[in-house]
Formats: sequence, structure tokens, C-alpha cells
Amino acid sequence: KAHDEFEQVFRFLGVEDRELWVVCLAHPRQVEGHYAGHVGMLMDVTERKHQDAARKQLDEQTRRADRYESLGLLASGIAHDFNNLLVPILGGADRLMRELPRGGPLQKLATELTEAASQASDLSSQMLAYTGTMVTNHEIIDIATFVKDIRDSIEAANTKDAQLIFECESHERIEVTANPSQLRQAIMNIVVNAFEALSAANGQVRIRVGSRTWKAQDLEGIHFGQGLIPGPLSYVEIEDNGEGITTDDIERVFDPFFSARSVGRGLGLAVVSGIARNIGGGIKVSSEVGSGTTITLVFPAAGADATLPIAVADVESRPESSNKRILIIDDERGVRDFMATMLDLSGFECMKAADGLAGIELFRENHISIDGVILDLTMPTMDGDEVLDYLFEIDSEVNVLITSGFARHDVLARLANRRICGFLAKPFKESELLDGAKKICQG
Repeated sequence: KAHDEFEQVFRFLGVEDRELWVVCLAHPRQVEGHYAGHVGMLMDVTERKHQDAARKQLDEQTRRADRYESLGLLASGIAHDFNNLLVPILGGADRLMRELPRGGPLQKLATELTEAASQASDLSSQMLAYTGTMVTNHEIIDIATFVKDIRDSIEAANTKDAQLIFECESHERIEVTANPSQLRQAIMNIVVNAFEALSAANGQVRIRVGSRTWKAQDLEGIHFGQGLIPGPLSYVEIEDNGEGITTDDIERVFDPFFSARSVGRGLGLAVVSGIARNIGGGIKVSSEVGSGTTITLVFPAAGADATLPIAVADVESRPESSNKRILIIDDERGVRDFMATMLDLSGFECMKAADGLAGIELFRENHISIDGVILDLTMPTMDGDEVLDYLFEIDSEVNVLITSGFARHDVLARLANRRICGFLAKPFKESELLDGAKKICQG
């Protein structure tokens, strides 16, 4: 109203889109009891606005990070337990497949069981990839050439006969540091998601590769990009003209098994998020319902040291022994019994311990006759890395094969500076178990 006090915020754009925020405060002026206009003041609040925006962005990043960390811990724990359950299933089915008469109905059933267990193992690996810890080695990659090399795979995924457009915004090499297989999986997962969002006709997917200078405001709202800093950054951008994503759903697209189209479709974008975190990059999602979606995978500046494969210590040959005795320390009875059964059938003598304390005592009493130890890393009461230290105190030359349902990189990082002779990822087949057993008992 004309005679009321008022407060109004104005935003002005200056040279090079420089923002200026101004607050206008005014109150009515009375002269001899009559309204004579307003008296006011203008105050520059640009710095306060920027501080508020930065604080809001930091709060949002912290909220997202906490949420993704919680989901990551959940996924990692489920994958670990899932892998333990798969050990006797995959290993036993593999044994049956080879023992049953070739071509018979039972062997066919065992083969199908083995394939199903292998697919379940792949699903577990994807859940670990979501946590961002599935690291092997990183290489310097020319991303433009890389996308061209996987073009056939991208076109094979085009089940809706959409128009595919490839664009490269630079004639120079666009180098990023990443694991090639993980990078391929990330790009393919985004592309498949784009194809699924298209309608039956007039669908279009545009894949754009480039490198440009990113300003601080360009990185606002980016997912998992805490390590990205303004400056030259490379990217792969995948744009579709499909159905689009609602604002609420954008916050959930990286959750495991979330889909706006149907329930529990899979881990496509969840895996992409883990790979992005793995390389220190981020993902920017922009979408408008009915117009399409653009997902941009942003890479940190190239030149960071590539991660070399983590080496496992070589084991010196041990003297021949008439009987090869192995101590199995694992808290999962199904895993423990399966390993003992398979090793017994192959001529090994096995001792079993259901936890770390029992394993240490068995080893203390029998270490002279034990040729090697198969040790689970994650157990109640006492974890495998602590058990390993006790075993080395008893016999510094003992050969130990570590098993775990967690990612290899995480396991070996936990065991840094400790001598182990190998790592056996759960679930495993009988042949992989026997190879590991022979390695720790080699003579």
C-alpha cells in the first residue's frame, strides 16, 4: 500500500554478467500529519547474497554426501553378505557342472545354476561399484577417441532406432584420467538410460565431448563434484529429447534401483555415480519434463598421477611336504565348509576356525604343520587384519591368502605394509580356490 513501509530486493546484471544485489528500505514520511512520500535507503548486499548462496550450496553438498555415504555403506554391507552366500552356491554349482555326465539334464541344470550365480555375482559387483571403491588402475585417456572406439556398442544399444549425433568440440586431444572399463560402463549406462527415456518416434540422443573453462556457478548443483575446482575441465555430455525428469526425481536418480519409469530396474546411474566419485569427478543433471534430459560427466583436470595396479607380495617356495595342511578362518559356516570340502576333495588337509580368536589358537598350537592360512577379512570380535598381525607374531613366514566380499582395492588398502600372498574375491569358483591354495602351499 502507498503509505506502508516496504522492503524490496533488486538484482542487477552488469558487465560480464556481474551480479549486483540491492535492498531498498523505505518508510512513509509525514508532514503536518499528511503523507508526503517515502524516505528510503539503498544498501548493497551482494557479498551477503553470495555468502548465503555459498553456505546453502555447502549445506546441500553435505546433505547429499551424508545421504550417499549412508547408501554406500548399506550397498557395501549387502554386497559383502551377498557374496558370502554366493560362495557355496557358485562354487558348488561349478563343481557339479564338471562332475555330472556331459550333456545330461542334471548337468544342464547345474550349468544354468552356475550362470545364474555368476549374474548374481555381477550384480553384487555393481553394488560395490556404487560405493566408488572399485579401483584397478587408471590411465590417461583421450576421451574423444575413446567415445569413437565404443561407438559400435552405443549404436547396438539403440533399440528405438533413435537419431544418434556425435559431437567433439575440440580438434586437440582431450585427456582424462580414468579406468577404461569403468569409463566405458559409465558412458554406456547413461546412454542406455537416454534411449529408455525416448518415445517410439523422433527420438534423438546427442553425445558431446569437449573441454572448456568452468566457472564456479557452472559447478553449482553438481553431484559428487566436491573435488572439482573452477578452470579447464573435460566432459562427456549425453542429451536426449525424451520424457524428462521431475525436480524431485533428479534428487533420487542416483539411488540404487530407483527408476521413474518402473520399480527396481537396476543400478545403471547408481553405478555411474560410484565411477564418478572414483575418478574424482562429478555429474550434472538438467532436465525439463516433456523436453528431455542432459547428463554431463565432468572430469577433474588431467595430469593427476594414475593409480598403478596394487601388487601382492610374491611368495617364496616352501619345502615339499607329504601333506599340505591349510587353516581356514572364516565366520560364515557355509563358506568355511564349502572351502574345506573342495580342498579335501583335491587332496588338502583342512583345519577350520569359526572366528579370529579360535584361528589364532589353532595356529599357535599347530603352526609347524600348517602350510598356509585362508583368512576372511571381515569377522566379528576380531577382524582379519588384526588376526593377520597375530599370525605373523607366531610365524613371520606364514603364507596367508585373504578372502573378502568387499572390493579388492579396499581390502589391499586396509592391508597396506602387510605381506600377503594373494587375494581371493568372494564369490569364487573351485578352480580359483585351488589356485590360491596351491600358491600358499607351493613347494
